[in-house]
Amino acid sequence: MLKIHKKFLLLLIVVALPFVLASCGQRDKLLVLNWGEYISEDVVALFEEEYGVEVSISIADSNELFYSKLKSGTTAYDLIVPSDYMIEKMMVKDLIQEIDFDKLENYDPINNPYLQGLNAGSK
Repeated sequence: MLKIHKKFLLLLIVVALPFVLASCGQRDKLLVLNWGEYISEDVVALFEEEYGVEVSISIADSNELFYSKLKSGTTAYDLIVPSDYMIEKMMVKDLIQEIDFDKLENYDPINNPYLQGLNAGSK
């Protein structure tokens, strides 16, 4: 189970880092919508320290709550982590933005051990 958390954190870092570093001047804030207690507070603190950002994690306990929070538009989350069937529903409703790999300066599709099989070229 700990291995899954580490892989998820690394995926979070790879996907979220460009968004975190995109704005200048003030301390950036990364808004995450996730399942309850999926990310250790210690890991979040290390991420914040390493990248000089604040991470704000909102919790949802069902896919329907993910959907309603995203659909309401009251918060613009940087990263959401719903289950597979809800991702499809959100895609149909145009609630999910595709990752633009060209904006991920540090993404290396060939030498990336955490996202093996992910083809950035198939946009």
